[in-house]
Amino acid sequence: MSTIMIALIAGLTGMLAWGVADFFAKKTIDQIGDIKTLIASQFIGGSFLTIYFLIKNLSIPSITLNIFVYILILAVLDSIGYLLLYKAFQKGVMSIVSPIAASAAGFSVIVSFLIFKEKITSSGLMGIILIFLGILVTSTDIKDLKKNLFKSNLKAGVLEALGVMVFLGLWFVLWDNFISGKEWIFWLLILKFLMGILLSIYFYFTSKGENLFTGYKPVIWILIPVAILDVVAYLGTTWGYSVSSNTTGLITVLSNAYSVPVIILSYIFLKERVTIQQFVGICCIILGIIVSSI
Repeated sequence: MSTIMIALIAGLTGMLAWGVADFFAKKTIDQIGDIKTLIASQFIGGSFLTIYFLIKNLSIPSITLNIFVYILILAVLDSIGYLLLYKAFQKGVMSIVSPIAASAAGFSVIVSFLIFKEKITSSGLMGIILIFLGILVTSTDIKDLKKNLFKSNLKAGVLEALGVMVFLGLWFVLWDNFISGKEWIFWLLILKFLMGILLSIYFYFTSKGENLFTGYKPVIWILIPVAILDVVAYLGTTWGYSVSSNTTGLITVLSNAYSVPVIILSYIFLKERVTIQQFVGICCIILGIIVSSI
């Protein structure tokens, strides 16, 4: 299988799994909050990865201090990125902060090209640009933007969204660099549990006495599949990073097009109309996938 095909499969896996997980996670977020949903998904997902690891009888690689510090930094970047994302959506105008946060994928491509010298073919670059434009188009609500254009709160959440762009953008590239040539299933397992611990510490200091261990029973039937889908997304993208070379940008940008399955599921289950703008964005993403595979 060619590296481009591996990258496309990995990116599509991330896009579909994260998109479906986000769609169904909305119900749990409404009941137990975004942070508790995020924490639960890390520990549930980590538990399933542990079971898989034990069943497959995979070996535990040597853990040096440098490696542990590196993955701890990755867990911090990923955790902060998610926390800033929720904060941006909470504080800001969605039509402003959403495309800025979505630019994390574009930021990853720039970092990968400038720092890690990733080589991109002309068709690959064109595909990445089309997919990225499609992400921006589908994540920008023009009506909402016009409605809030002259309001004073346009800057609210922008700083957090820029933080998302930087922290998650860096995470994708550094994660790709980290797992190359390593036992990546084991390190993904460690990453999930470290994120769960870090987010739990954050919750403890910011929750004003709320109990971390209550409220899950009514939504556990949604939390489990959401956590599994989240793990599938990480597995797919990480597999792509580990076995294909010079395709970091394509995998990262494509996996970040998770708004596409959200739009499609909203149309099917919630009977929400697909706007012309969303349709154009989805077409850009599909065209980008086709161009990338040439």
